[in-house]
Amino acid sequence: MRYLAHRYPEAGIGADSSPRDEAEADRWSSFLTGDLHPAFFSVFSPNRYTRAREKEAFDDVREASKALVRKKFDILDAHLAGRRHMIGDRLSYLDAYVFPMERWAE
Repeated sequence: MRYLAHRYPEAGIGADSSPRDEAEADRWSSFLTGDLHPAFFSVFSPNRYTRAREKEAFDDVREASKALVRKKFDILDAHLAGRRHMIGDRLSYLDAYVFPMERWAE
């Protein structure tokens, strides 16, 4: 996504060109790809996170996963308090990346 933002700057989906804004975009991109997105893996595929094969075991994994997802969204919510977008004052590729995960969380 960062590549596309740099490749097509006219789209206006990247961070502002300052090193600080680029660093903030990298920070949140890392959080989304390394923390929030992976927190959903065991919600959707609980069988990969337990050797048990009973429905109750899968439900337990899902519930633990949902608690982790909530913690990650607490971090995201704190960041978004008082702002409309992930970085800066306009939509960016980060907002587009968050959108499906917000849908999953519903």
